[in-house]
Order: sequence, then C-alpha cells, then structure tokens
Amino acid sequence: MDQDALKDLEDPDLSDERRLALMFIAAVRHLYRSVAPAAFVSRAAPGDRDAALACVNCDTDLRSPALYCSDRCRDVAKHIRYIRKIIHDERITVPDLQEAIGIRLLYIGSGGAGGPVPIGASATDADAARMHAERDRILGDMAFRVAAPTPLRACDDWRNWETRQREFKLARRGVIEARIGSVAAE
Repeated sequence: MDQDALKDLEDPDLSDERRLALMFIAAVRHLYRSVAPAAFVSRAAPGDRDAALACVNCDTDLRSPALYCSDRCRDVAKHIRYIRKIIHDERITVPDLQEAIGIRLLYIGSGGAGGPVPIGASATDADAARMHAERDRILGDMAFRVAAPTPLRACDDWRNWETRQREFKLARRGVIEARIGSVAAE
C-alpha cells in the first residue's frame, strides 16, 4: 500500500461507497504502520479438538460441521480475503475496486446477509447507537485483520483458504463422528 490510494478523499464529488473504502484503507494503512507485529496474534488453526467446532471467523461455539456461525461471519471472512488480495495485487488504487470495497463494507456494516438492521422511524436512539457501535466494531476488526502482516485466521488467507476449508470440514466431521460414537457407546 505504498501508492497513495487516498488522494481522492479530497474530491467533494466522491461517492459514499468510495469514500468509505478510502477511509477503511486509511485505517488499514494506519494499523499496518503503527501496530507492532507482535500485537497481531494469529488464530489460523484450531488449538484443540473442541476448537475444531468453533466459527472460523469469530470463534462462536458451533454444534455442527458448519464453518461459520452465520451468513454475516461468512461474508466478513470473504470480504477480508478479497481486500487482502487486492492490496497484495496492488490494485487497491483502482477506483472501481475501491467502489466494490465500499459496497461490501456498507453491506457488512448494515447487517449483511445476517439480516437487515432496523433503521428509520422504528429504531430508537438506543437501537441506533447499538447498531452503529456494532458496525464500528465489525469494521474495526476487519481493518485490523486486513492490516495484519500475515493472516490472523485461516479464513483470512486468500491464498490457502480453499485447501484449509476442506481440512476444517474433514476435522469437524471427525469430531462430530467421535462424539456420536461416544454417545452411542454409553
């Protein structure tokens, strides 16, 4: 991210989507430059058999072989991989890709596939504050994970995720089969 991808932030006619993407890129750049590498703690692989059934994105405990606890977690991981890849490919300065990032961030920040976030007349001030805080938390976590020198989670690794997700699915199937076998033995 050595090229100046942020020069267009000064344009008053910049679309909301590109503005959000550029602000996100600025946050990623700041984290990348200011956070000590030791602060980026990897969670790229489960540490024990029980962790094999945690959401690969947020560590929520799962009782199924699913990789993600929700569509939103799946989308967050997918978008992190996408942004990490275009930064690596040095395509982050392409306006159309910035627009795509902004659209993705708006989608995630507004509830994504996890369902619509209630906004408008039916939302109370407290609801709106909670929604904004949750959006900021998710986008901040995404920026931190994008800025990490190496993928913090296996699902952040755009190069190896296809292989890793198959490994996770097989491991999860093994854990569930072992649990079913132990219950049947009782």
